Amino acid sequence: MRTIVLDGSRMTTQEEVHDYLSRRLGLPDYYGRNLDALYDILSADLPESTRLVVYRREALAQNLGAYSAALLGALVEAGRENPHLQVVFDSGGEA
Repeated sequence: MRTIVLDGSRMTTQEEVHDYLSRRLGLPDYYGRNLDALYDILSADLPESTRLVVYRREALAQNLGAYSAALLGALVEAGRENPHLQVVFDSGGEA
């Protein structure tokens, strides 16, 4: 299982969210750069079992407001849908 660490403090705009996730997750070129497209890929199209560890949720919420809740919701829902995806939140603060 591959583990990918996501640092909430590195996502300060919606555009940056999708740039960062695309790089970190190795998303395909056809990725639509929105939460629906992210959910679609994560819920069905992962090439291998993946564990996402999300750090600094507070910074994400501070930077993105309601969009951060929608993003985290999409990640959690994709994890529920795809048995090969595990989403973990870490409050340790270090990525």
